[in-house]
Amino acid sequence: MNRKAAVENLKNGLWALGFAVGIWYFADQNVSRDAQVEVALVVQPASRDIAVTYIHPERNEPVEALRATVTLRAPQSVLNRVSEWRREALYRLKTDQRLNTDITIPVRDFEFPFPPEVSVYDPVPETIRIRLAELRQRRLGIDTDIDEATIPRGYEIERSVSPATIFASGPKEKMEPPPRLKTARIDVLEELLLRGWKPGDPRPPPEIDISPVRIESPDPAIVPDRAVSVRVRIALRPKRPAAQFSVRPVIEIPMREAFPYRLEPTNEFVQLTLSADQTLLEELAKPGVLEKKVRAIVRLRPKDLEDIRQNVGRAMPLPVEVWTAEEIRCLADKEIQINVDVRPWTPLPSPTPETP
Repeated sequence: MNRKAAVENLKNGLWALGFAVGIWYFADQNVSRDAQVEVALVVQPASRDIAVTYIHPERNEPVEALRATVTLRAPQSVLNRVSEWRREALYRLKTDQRLNTDITIPVRDFEFPFPPEVSVYDPVPETIRIRLAELRQRRLGIDTDIDEATIPRGYEIERSVSPATIFASGPKEKMEPPPRLKTARIDVLEELLLRGWKPGDPRPPPEIDISPVRIESPDPAIVPDRAVSVRVRIALRPKRPAAQFSVRPVIEIPMREAFPYRLEPTNEFVQLTLSADQTLLEELAKPGVLEKKVRAIVRLRPKDLEDIRQNVGRAMPLPVEVWTAEEIRCLADKEIQINVDVRPWTPLPSPTPETP
């Protein structure tokens, strides 16, 4: 009988313990606790024609984005889902009248994307500064930033970036004249090692194909289109002699009869670095040979026409395509350009018929 009573008491004790643990867990999950999280701060202008520049609170210079650390207070059961929440707070501007002046915004006034039972307080920093300006969007060229010191000795590189231009947006004063974007710095030797090739290998180096590659802006206020995937190809060739040559570019204008502008190059020639066998380089220096084996062509693309319309009466850069004979290579670490003065087209007056 005593044994049976002891078993019954043990069961009751275990049940009571389980009940107590359940009560404790329920109470613990519903007690409010604090947690600190970092959120991105996004200011949405009232008009799409306005650019927002974020100002770093300590360095007092433009930055691409701002973040703040905030303290969240909520029941533990709610905070357990904090990793699932979006970390972007939004502030909607109601007016865009104060252009080119600093505007201070309290971080507590942002809209935080947290559940209603979550309280947000103690933001660090407490305020941020922004500057509004007229927005300009245009296509910008992309240069490949290659660490020249990492190119294996005895080799030269051919590089290409696709697409060659992407859209970017920023304050109007920072987009004129159009700046150039660049890729993140590329370590050629590191890329070759990743592909199983190292200096001294008897095999030819493999082609380096990087996609997507990160695009960097010359100014934090200029924001490139991050949705576009940019690809860089790098080919290594045994190094050959190289020399500089002056080539006169030819501007090809589609439908010249309907083109209402005159494009006048500010420089008559572009300087090209050409690589070839020594004998051929000497041949290119002779009269008439260079023109047959190397051409510099400016082909107007549809996207160039809008830039031309916006630059009437001013100089603007245009990309130059270089065609070479198969045995010649043009060495260039960035897109080759010429500057042209854009003038309205003024047709010559028709001859006045002579009166008898």
